[in-house]
Amino acid sequence: PANRHAQQRSDEIAEILRRQQADQEYRNLITQGDNSFRELLYMDAKNAFQQALRLKPDEAYPQQRISEIDNLLAQQAQNAERLKSYKDAVFQAELNFERQFYEQAISFYENALTHKPGDEVATTRIQEIKDLMNELANRTLYDRVIRTADRAFQRNQYSEALPDYEQAAELLPNEEYPRNQIEKINAIFEERARLAAEAEA
Repeated sequence: PANRHAQQRSDEIAEILRRQQADQEYRNLITQGDNSFRELLYMDAKNAFQQALRLKPDEAYPQQRISEIDNLLAQQAQNAERLKSYKDAVFQAELNFERQFYEQAISFYENALTHKPGDEVATTRIQEIKDLMNELANRTLYDRVIRTADRAFQRNQYSEALPDYEQAAELLPNEEYPRNQIEKINAIFEERARLAAEAEA
């Protein structure tokens, strides 16, 4: 028991075994961390790398992997927040569209595009709403022009009615009414011209 040399050698062997065990545990933790990382289990991977770093605080690899995981988790959180903001904006846009607040709906869709640039849904809806607003504006103007034209037509003021019917036909090309009225007026003009020619003859 008093042999110092034997005790010293025994301590050295114990230290070597402890270091070997620590090395093996470190390697196992690194492998575990890398496997979890590949499977996208970032928190499990980070936990393994942190344990490895506690065993060997001077090792750079686990620290690099922890930084990488922190960056990925921060990016995921940012993406989740951006997606939530996008969905909120689209929801508000649809709500305003249903209420026929078209300008506000466009504004919310444009806001959605700031969270998800180039999004096809938002881009398409903006165009659809603009087309609808344009159609509504044309419809309003069409109704006003038709009323004016009809009043002139009823008073037999065909020269005044004709350009209004033509404008209405341009505003809403699919509407048959102004085209029919134009044909009637042209027929009246032709009949008047024929009667005038006969009177001169």
